[in-house]
Amino acid sequence: MTVRAASEMRRKVIGTLGALILVAEGVFGFVTVFFPQDPVGTAITSTGTMHIVLAGLSSLTTMLSMLLMGFWFRTQPGLQSYGRYSFISVAVVFVFGGLAAVMGVNSSPIVGIMERITIGGFLQWLFIIALKLYSFRGMVTVPSR
Repeated sequence: MTVRAASEMRRKVIGTLGALILVAEGVFGFVTVFFPQDPVGTAITSTGTMHIVLAGLSSLTTMLSMLLMGFWFRTQPGLQSYGRYSFISVAVVFVFGGLAAVMGVNSSPIVGIMERITIGGFLQWLFIIALKLYSFRGMVTVPSR
């Protein structure tokens, strides 16, 4: 295998993994709806515990997909700046997600704001990337099997 072929295979693997992990994030995010969080001050239930587990998995897959897609964007002609944009966005999600977790444990009154900044950071990234990929379709080397 040549260096060029190995590099191309690595790009495909990174792009494919990023896309698949993004799909997993969507599934975790959707399923979380069926497991509402326990109200503050009430006994912990299995439903509330499942909410926390799914939200944690959703958080991890969110950041991992953004990171992998950022690496993939850096290898695509005309999309390198979206790699940097992805890295900045994942940093925002990481920082504010961490703050939300700490504030949630400490019952801070602004935990909801931190959660919304975290979710908003991911959703704005997803919206911008989707628009760009839609307008770029046919010009991008899409990961394939």
